[in-house]
Amino acid sequence: MSIQINQSYNIATIAHNAGFSIYNLNSIIHLKTHNIGSIKLCSILARSNIIALVGAGQGRNSFGSSNTVYIWDDITKEPIINIHFKTHIINIQFIRDSHFIVCLNNMIYMYKCWANPNHKYSIEFSLIETLNTYDNPYGIFEYDKLDVFNNYSISYITLGNQQGQIYYNKLLTNTLLTNTPVLGNTLLTNTPVLGNTPVLGDKFNFHNDKTDVMLIAHKSPIVCLTINGYLVATASAYGTHIHIYDMVMKTQIHKLRRGFTSSNINGLLFSHDSTFIICYTDFSIHRFNLAKPETKHISYEFELPLNMKISWLDNNNSAFIILYNGQNTISNTISNTISNTISNKNSKYFWKSMKIVDDVFTLTGFGQLLKPDIK
Repeated sequence: MSIQINQSYNIATIAHNAGFSIYNLNSIIHLKTHNIGSIKLCSILARSNIIALVGAGQGRNSFGSSNTVYIWDDITKEPIINIHFKTHIINIQFIRDSHFIVCLNNMIYMYKCWANPNHKYSIEFSLIETLNTYDNPYGIFEYDKLDVFNNYSISYITLGNQQGQIYYNKLLTNTLLTNTPVLGNTLLTNTPVLGNTPVLGDKFNFHNDKTDVMLIAHKSPIVCLTINGYLVATASAYGTHIHIYDMVMKTQIHKLRRGFTSSNINGLLFSHDSTFIICYTDFSIHRFNLAKPETKHISYEFELPLNMKISWLDNNNSAFIILYNGQNTISNTISNTISNTISNKNSKYFWKSMKIVDDVFTLTGFGQLLKPDIK
C-alpha cells in the first residue's frame, strides 16, 4: 500500500491490493474507491478527475504493469494515456497542477502537463527533462508543497549521482497562476474539468534554474528527505541522525539525533514555518523543535509496525494527521490503545481525536505535542 497527500494537504490517495481510494482530509470523508485490481502507486492532479496509476505488475489481480503509468480519467472510469518505461516505476508525483515526475531506480523523468480542449483527452504530457541519480530504490523526490504563493518556480530535491549526495534545483514555469484553482473547487465532478478550464501554462516557456546545488549530506545512502523553501532535511540508512541544510548557504545548520540504534526512517516533514520537524519510522514518531534544537525531542512509540503518512493540517503547527492501513487485529489494537490514550488526561501522548473511515485511521494530534520541550 502507498499513500500520497496532495499539495494543499486536503486530498489523500491510497493505492492498495484491490485498487485505489480517495479521501477528503478536510472533513475526513471517503470520497470513492475503485476496485480495479492491485495498484502500486497512485497520484492525483490537484483536485481533478485526472489520476496517475501504476499497477502492481505481478499476479492475476494486478491492474497493470509496474513499468507503465496509466493516466486515469475518473469521468470515463478508464485509462486515457499510457506512458511506458523499460524498468519498474518506483515513484510518481503530480507537482502542483502543471508537472508530473516518474522515478526509476537511476533516472527521474519530468513532464509538463497542461489542459488542451482540442486534444482527444483534454490533457497532454510532454517530457521536458531527465535526471540521472544514484541508486534510488525508494524513489526519493520531493518538491516544496508549501511554496504556494510562488507562481514562477517550484523548488525540488532529489538524489545526486553519488552515494549520500543530494541535488536541489527549481522548475521555472514563468506562468502566473490564478487565485482560483484552475481545475475547479470540487473534486471529481460529473463534468470533465480539464476540457473546460484555462490552459495550465504554456508548455514552451519552461526552463530550469542554472543555480542548482549538489552537496554530500551523508556518507551512507540517503533513504528519506524533505524540503521547505531553502531548508532541506535528510536521513540516511542508519537512521540515527537527521541533517538539516540551508541550500542557499550550502551548509549544514542542524544535526538532530533520533536515537542511538539504527532504524528505518520512513518520512520527514517540516512544519509550515520550519520551527518544527517530524520524523517517523515503522514504530515511532519524533518531533524536534528547530527553534530550540538543544532541547530534548518528543517521541511516541507504537507496539506494532504501521504504514503511515503525516501531514500538517493548518498553518499554526497545531495538528497533523496520520493514515493507517486498518487490518482487523491491528486495527483493534490501535483503536484500543488510542482510545485509552485519549480518555486518560494524564497520558504523556499527544492524540486529541480519532476517527475511523473504512480501513483508514485518522488521528489528530494536539495536547502535549505543543507544550514546551523540557531539557
